[in-house]
Amino acid sequence: MDTFMYDPFGRRIEKISPTTTSIFAYDGDNLVETVNSSGSAVARYTQGWNIDEPLAMQRGDGWPRLWS
Repeated sequence: MDTFMYDPFGRRIEKISPTTTSIFAYDGDNLVETVNSSGSAVARYTQGWNIDEPLAMQRGDGWPRLWS
């Protein structure tokens, strides 16, 4: 079972599963990076003009995933 932690603003800041922990980093209201429990970057996000509007996500393989 996964466990989630949220900050006082309701943003998810941590996800703990039986095999991994993900920590979510924000710049203001926008999610900018996900790191693992050792601090290594798992994903980076490029934001649009609106709050919580990701345009692309780049994972370790270097290939961006785009949202439309």
